[in-house]
Amino acid sequence: MTRKNVLIVSGTNDLHALAVQRELGNRGCPVHFLACDRIRDHPLSFEYRREPTLVIGGRRVEVGTVSTVWWRRPALHQRLPAGALGSDQAHFVDTNGTATLRSFLSASFRGAWVSSPEATDRAGDKIRQLAVARQQGLRVPDTLLSNDPSSVRDFHRRHHGRVIVKAARNSGRVFLATCPLDLERISDAQIRAVPSIYQEYIPGTAHIRVSCFGGDVHAALIETDDLDWRPNINVPITPYTLDPALERQLVAVLRALDLRIGMMDLKLTGQGEPVWFEVNPQGQFLFLEPLTGQNLLASFTDFLIRQ
Repeated sequence: MTRKNVLIVSGTNDLHALAVQRELGNRGCPVHFLACDRIRDHPLSFEYRREPTLVIGGRRVEVGTVSTVWWRRPALHQRLPAGALGSDQAHFVDTNGTATLRSFLSASFRGAWVSSPEATDRAGDKIRQLAVARQQGLRVPDTLLSNDPSSVRDFHRRHHGRVIVKAARNSGRVFLATCPLDLERISDAQIRAVPSIYQEYIPGTAHIRVSCFGGDVHAALIETDDLDWRPNINVPITPYTLDPALERQLVAVLRALDLRIGMMDLKLTGQGEPVWFEVNPQGQFLFLEPLTGQNLLASFTDFLIRQ
């Protein structure tokens, strides 16, 4: 079997990346952690007539020997000495650091991506996600993407006021949790200012978090009255067995989005029907391990080694 050599690309303090790096190392698998928020510590060079070079931890890494790149969470901002640069200069460094790293790997790496930058970017489009899920036969909430006040208010009326709102995409600086839509507190000007996703409210207290590592699928049941369970996980969370047909549909969604992994969120209606909400191409999963007893770290590491 070909010897695996994994490159992890993420921010310095990403606990998922650090945990997987340690697990791979414990198994004797060569692994390199490129802290992409510290590009200045990782000299890289690409020329068409020479072998690409990359230095990590003071050691040269031959890109041609890397079998798998886990494109975990490329940092948007470089860690720079306080006050070293003005805001415009720092933005220039951030933009070029991220673009250079992506271009360097895209041009020089020929192994397996988990997942490719292009697929990760495309899959971040929540409306596209929903369209793909529908194509695979999954039920998704009735959804409106808009900044048109009349369309938003009409959608709100059609669903008898039972509507939630969420960001089309959260930024690196601001995170908006999913919340009920209260149109009495929102002006037309506010609706116009930020295009948002509006969805019918799906009642129920049974949320399902599904970690898909290729065809290796792990589900957890999260029981809470909260609309968005993420801010409070001090609730009952247990392993959940998916219906085989549903599991096949979820894997099909992943493949249709050209993703190798993804963390999906669903909810069960009062009648037990699953409703698919979204997939995070590089979502968190290790927090579930101590809560459910599922060995997700080992499963994901196995997956990486198989690539």
